[in-house]
Amino acid sequence: MCPSNMLRPSVVRTLCAGVVVALAVGFAPLGAREIKITILHTNDIHQHLETLGRIAHLAKEYKNQHANTLYLDAGDYLDRGSILATLTRCDAIYGAMHRMGYDAWTIGNHDWTYGADRLAELMKRYPTRVLCTNVASSLKEPPKNLVKTWVTEIDGVRIGFLGVTTGPAHKSPLPVYRLPLRPAVRTAIGELQAKNVDFIAALTHLGVTKMHSYKGMNDLVFAKEFPEIKVIIGGHSHTLINQELADKFFKETGTIIVQAGASGGWLGILTLTVDRQTKAIRSFRVQPRRIETGMAEDRDVAGFVKSCFKKHLPDAHLELGDFTEPMELYNMGYWYADFLRKTTGADIVIVPRKALYDEHPVFGAGPVTVERIIGILHDRRVVKFSMKGADLIRYFGSPEVREHFNPFHLDNRDAHWLFLVAGAYYYSGMEVAYHEKDGRVTFDLEPDKTYTIATLWPFLRKDIYKYRYTKPPADSAQAGVIFPGLSLPANKEVLPDTTWDLLRREGKQGPFVFRRKYKTPLLEWKKWTKDFKDVAHVFLPNVERPSRSRKTECQIGNGTERRPSSRCEIGHVDVKTMGGYDRV
Repeated sequence: MCPSNMLRPSVVRTLCAGVVVALAVGFAPLGAREIKITILHTNDIHQHLETLGRIAHLAKEYKNQHANTLYLDAGDYLDRGSILATLTRCDAIYGAMHRMGYDAWTIGNHDWTYGADRLAELMKRYPTRVLCTNVASSLKEPPKNLVKTWVTEIDGVRIGFLGVTTGPAHKSPLPVYRLPLRPAVRTAIGELQAKNVDFIAALTHLGVTKMHSYKGMNDLVFAKEFPEIKVIIGGHSHTLINQELADKFFKETGTIIVQAGASGGWLGILTLTVDRQTKAIRSFRVQPRRIETGMAEDRDVAGFVKSCFKKHLPDAHLELGDFTEPMELYNMGYWYADFLRKTTGADIVIVPRKALYDEHPVFGAGPVTVERIIGILHDRRVVKFSMKGADLIRYFGSPEVREHFNPFHLDNRDAHWLFLVAGAYYYSGMEVAYHEKDGRVTFDLEPDKTYTIATLWPFLRKDIYKYRYTKPPADSAQAGVIFPGLSLPANKEVLPDTTWDLLRREGKQGPFVFRRKYKTPLLEWKKWTKDFKDVAHVFLPNVERPSRSRKTECQIGNGTERRPSSRCEIGHVDVKTMGGYDRV
């Protein structure tokens, strides 16, 4: 009987003919002609330190029991997760992963977060192989572990690896910088073929969905453009690819494509069955393994992470309260404004959206530790000043500013308007109303009253990026722009405590009570958002006109599915509706 899961018809015919010969002349049984090769893989860990010890233990145990095993990561180990990694400028996550026993990893788009200098520095400090075909270095002594290709032999099978990352080519040489993808890959394939590899595999950070593509390039397009590549270990789209989805991709492209979710939640396990004589891949099996609480940990990795916490964030696990139910981003912003009004004694507090970690629209229910809350609420300087109500009304009500008080205010990364870059403003100590009939926005302030205002600095995107990973000095806040387009009076004061100082001190005195200001979004917000998006479309060419349909398109590869719902999931890809409009 011929196996039903053969990869290519020619291989099927060869194998079936071989079976007939073996039965006729008494050759060795079929199993002796097979080589099992396993690739363990992770991707998009994004600084989630809590599962690394468990992943490392599982991977090392597997490798101990299965000799023909490789261990790879497809990039994006930096940015987003534990604030400890940020405090150490990613030494905590990079050092932990170096101890996990990876044979190679590639670079993701978020791995440039701390700058090319820091990335090159970490490569040299931790010499795990960095496999990236379309990355080069301008250093006189580049990291020796940064390689464009890699050839390894497993039980007589020579596998050639290349690695690719997404994003544009850098315009000027940096300590490490990206090159144009296609010519780099074509050159690498030629080099690997010249080394007589039996097949080529790629470690990619391109994604499998259209929404994660850069200029149309993703793993499925990549597989079709470079059919010489037989296996793709991918990342970027946070997709959990099981056997069914891998089979679908193989049918479409002729290439085995796998990915293991995100955030350290899974260990991907890809097993290849290779013909010992022809060295061709005959079949494959995809078995992602969920990483669960209670699994055994690798002592070296877990110990390193604990030592980093002890040195840089000793109070990380101190609980300051609970989210008794999921907390939406906007409700967290309003809670934060209330908290700052209480602790600073100000009459009114304005919190720009960029003072919060705003990648996620909702923060899940559960304990709120020191590590979690300072990971949600960035460290900022607090600036206080006094101003007449009439002046505040005039400024808040101006066309450039008033729309920011909508919690779903458009936050467009490419906007060239100065006022767009701060996003929504959350507030405490006043009420803001949108009037649907005439589009007015009103503020319940008394014109003749003098108010004490507190807000946060950095406020604008350019300043936020400058102080993204360092505490902003007090004199920088004193000299910086606080509210765009508003000259503050001479009574401006920069408080000595930063927001992290306030959160830690107040939280340790008693548990925080987290209340949601709005259990459900106000109906007026939807109309307000729609009106503003129509205005934004007029002035900003890169802002699409708002859709009149609530249907969401989900695309994997070349297939598109339309659903009349607010959520579409493909593996770990998630599209949600906020305020009546789709946000990714």
